[in-house]
Amino acid sequence: MNKIPFWTGYNCLLSKKGADVTVVAYPPIIDSKPNDMATVYTAMKKCLDMSNDAGQDYAIQTFDQQLYAIAQQVKWSKPDIFNRHILRLGGFHSLSCFLASIMKLWADGGLRDLLVDSGVFAGNTAELMLNGKEFNRAVRGFTLVFEALQVLFISAFIHWCRTFDYFDQIPSAFWNVLLEFHTSICDQTDQASDIKTRLEKLFEDHVQPLIGMFKEWGHDTSPTFKYWDMFLVAVQIMLSNVRAERKDKSKAHSMVFGVIWALKKTIIKDSKGSGGIVGITNQKSALIRWTLTRHLLASFSNEMNDRAGITCKSDNSHEEIKQTALKRDEEQVQAIVTHLNQTMTDPFDIDAHPPCLINISTGMHATREVQDSLLFAVDEGENMCRKFVKSALSLDQSGSFYSPITKSKLKTFEHMNAKTTLKCKSGEIITGHINPEIVFRRPLVLANSRDDVTIESILSLPLGPIPVSLFHEDGTMRKCCKSDLVKQFENEVSPVLSLPDFDPSLTTYIRDGMAIVQCMDAKKHKTFGDLALAYCNYLASCFTKAHTVADVFDRYDVKHSIKSGERERRTKVTAHAKVFQVIEGRNVPDWKKFLSVKDNKKALINFVCDFLFKIIKSNPLLVLPGHTYYMAGSTEDPEIAKSSSCRTCSLSGCDTTSSLFGIGKKSVYKVLKDAVLDFSDLYNLGDSDTETAISCSRRFVARLYDQKKKYASCHQDINKLRVKLATSKDSSLVRLPPSEAALRQHILRASFQTKIWHASCLAKPPLPSPLEYGWKSFKDSLHPVYFEGNMSADFLHDLVCSCKGKSQCKKSCVCVDQNLACTDLCSCQGSESCKNVHTHALTEEV
Repeated sequence: MNKIPFWTGYNCLLSKKGADVTVVAYPPIIDSKPNDMATVYTAMKKCLDMSNDAGQDYAIQTFDQQLYAIAQQVKWSKPDIFNRHILRLGGFHSLSCFLASIMKLWADGGLRDLLVDSGVFAGNTAELMLNGKEFNRAVRGFTLVFEALQVLFISAFIHWCRTFDYFDQIPSAFWNVLLEFHTSICDQTDQASDIKTRLEKLFEDHVQPLIGMFKEWGHDTSPTFKYWDMFLVAVQIMLSNVRAERKDKSKAHSMVFGVIWALKKTIIKDSKGSGGIVGITNQKSALIRWTLTRHLLASFSNEMNDRAGITCKSDNSHEEIKQTALKRDEEQVQAIVTHLNQTMTDPFDIDAHPPCLINISTGMHATREVQDSLLFAVDEGENMCRKFVKSALSLDQSGSFYSPITKSKLKTFEHMNAKTTLKCKSGEIITGHINPEIVFRRPLVLANSRDDVTIESILSLPLGPIPVSLFHEDGTMRKCCKSDLVKQFENEVSPVLSLPDFDPSLTTYIRDGMAIVQCMDAKKHKTFGDLALAYCNYLASCFTKAHTVADVFDRYDVKHSIKSGERERRTKVTAHAKVFQVIEGRNVPDWKKFLSVKDNKKALINFVCDFLFKIIKSNPLLVLPGHTYYMAGSTEDPEIAKSSSCRTCSLSGCDTTSSLFGIGKKSVYKVLKDAVLDFSDLYNLGDSDTETAISCSRRFVARLYDQKKKYASCHQDINKLRVKLATSKDSSLVRLPPSEAALRQHILRASFQTKIWHASCLAKPPLPSPLEYGWKSFKDSLHPVYFEGNMSADFLHDLVCSCKGKSQCKKSCVCVDQNLACTDLCSCQGSESCKNVHTHALTEEV
């Protein structure tokens, strides 16, 4: 197990103990509106007087985001009084905005899927994190991804150094000091800080220049590399600011933050009750007494806690240094790395990247407009900042400080999603890209103010063209970590060091042929003939264990395959790779690039088969009928569990079916294990009785979303469950179960996959057409049917406005009439010229 603590614990080990807080003053509370300019002036004047009494040259004061602008205006209006007053913006609000910016740039590029599908965070938690909320979890989540990506970055860097013969430029002294530093951190010795200083000097002299060259090469070669390297830089800025807030770092931040952190741990903590002033009293006199005495009670509270030993000032240990935290952090980082390697595209493996920017989760290629917008977002932000300073803060008064700030119109992967069609009051039809969550939230607001709209009618149909609980916004299937199911099985059984005695003559050995080919070390073999010979030798060694060995390969010659979508997703990132002719004397090319092309795999399988027939003509490979035994865990009825496992696997997501957002294999296994008798009729999935299969599958999916059976009466009607979950708690659209129309198509696809698995022992199974089971043919390939019938957006009107002119969104605006903010799909586009007060209120809140 890794013994190096996570980021916070690591910095605690290297940080020297700061000076103890000597005196903490508890000033009285001002009983007035915080955003009133007189209140801010009084607070600033009081701070200045206290600083003068203490003999300080400057008065340093921190304000939250909303009050900071007011404080600056007070300072500008009275420069003679506040010329020695230094105002600081609260670090929490600054970082919250910065976290929201990270979400804007990288969430739809694969960050959201990485946080959820790796199993580290639940779907609803990830949504809150990516919206700038759940501050502590967001910082931790981004730091986990940062550490996982650093693992891949360092691996790619070392590979680059060896490829271009730069590895010898790193002296052995660097590796020796690195090993020494690693040992000191693991043993938590006092010399770690001094060794770190030596290591940093060696790193700056010998390694950092090479990393700069590697980054420059990566940026010039791959837009995807540059895109995710920008993410590493952004998270590093976030972490530097967090550390500067917690530690007195004059170079990284103003020294004031050492004081601010002391205030947060003393005054603010002691002065606040469990819920602040909310719910204390409605009587004005009692509230005045609380205001006038709270600072005194806070000081008493602090002293009593110290005297009682409740607070221990000498305890410098951190939770992340403890063994349980070390194990948890290592497992979560490894889970992200594993998920990146198995189901996503390595953002720093340039050999696997096409010439354009891609979504590392879905493989979607960004348009030139989206690519340039994302890669130059920082430059555009700097230009807009300079423009604002020059116009709003310059002496020539060319602009107003109070004027709305123009939106950047940043294009992200979200703008490449399926388009939504909406109808305006004027009869105009607007089609464009819109966040599905907006389409979800706006009708729910309308349901409270319009008689023709009800929540039941809205949620009974899919809200947009893509059911986001089953598919990404770009239309590709959601995926989960399928190996989690195997891990759950492993946890339920005892390990066996060796197999029991068996008769090899009655044994059939079945292997995944393509997995064996992919694991072969192609660098050891010069030609395809050498590779095929090594494969045959490995195959021959298996006959000591079994009379028959069957190597199973995927079919790449089937024109309409339900796995074509998954193959396209996997190979989309390497669309530029070459197609090779596989012959015995040809040299083996780059193995990873070669196997990334479907036609190369097909040619390789044919070549290996022909090679086998030439060498082993007298030993044909046959699949003999027999019995297969496997452990299904400790359930109430193992036989039912065995018959249901493959069906639940197809329902919860495999290569040909979607997974449900935020519901992994662990949750599926838990439900099946705890209530296997409730779903004994799942064996109908894959049989001819389609309606029975849909009914039992619907109940199983409903249980996945309502595991405590709080709304058990709605499990037979998935649309009713959608309404219950949407109205009982603040669930986002992606966290709701799919509508009945979308779920039906999903169950049909799962049923067809189950049919294939049931007929896997037949050479040419008589399967029905996939077009009858949730698939459609488009451009010589199969694509999933999202749903049949209408969607809510088809009959919902007045979701957006068509206001035009100078006084747009001021009169007769449907958004204003319904207390809604204008969106990008409105004619006004929610710009600064929009007169809708709700639009600007929403902008200020964000």
